[in-house]
Amino acid sequence: KQTITSLLNELTLLKQQNIMLTSKLSLLESTIQTAQPKVTPLFLSTPSSIITSQHELIQLATWIYPHNPLKATLLYRATRDGDSIQTFHSKCDDQTPTLTIIHTTTNKRFGGYTERPWQSPNFAFSRVINNSTKNRPDPNAFIFSLDLLTKYHTSDEHKSIWSSFDHGPSFGDYS
Repeated sequence: KQTITSLLNELTLLKQQNIMLTSKLSLLESTIQTAQPKVTPLFLSTPSSIITSQHELIQLATWIYPHNPLKATLLYRATRDGDSIQTFHSKCDDQTPTLTIIHTTTNKRFGGYTERPWQSPNFAFSRVINNSTKNRPDPNAFIFSLDLLTKYHTSDEHKSIWSSFDHGPSFGDYS
């Protein structure tokens, strides 16, 4: 009789511990579900009609952060500064790193990231440069789709960006 009583007491104690553990597990699961990463990149201070959700912003931050801290300044916006190659280069040349985000008239959103500077030597000089010198390597460069939240790397990291006076931001091999 004493053995059965001690087993019943032990079973009661185990049930109580199980209830406590279940309660703690439920609390932890609830905390995890409601917790949001605290990402406050500086480009939040400039309202964006292209980055439309915190989720998209967090995804961009995740892709960029391993390479650079999130300190961003809006250098060029076609709707604000005018849609010209010359204006792009006057505002963006020799700035690093850069994040390019494009919103098309068909409502597609995509872009690219590079740690290499955009450069546009004068026209006379550019005409005599071998095309291969316009290709710039950047092992950390990538392009992305905001619509699909997908990141793509170039197939040849030695030709990550194409920098030329007669092109805006161009990613990949254009030779």
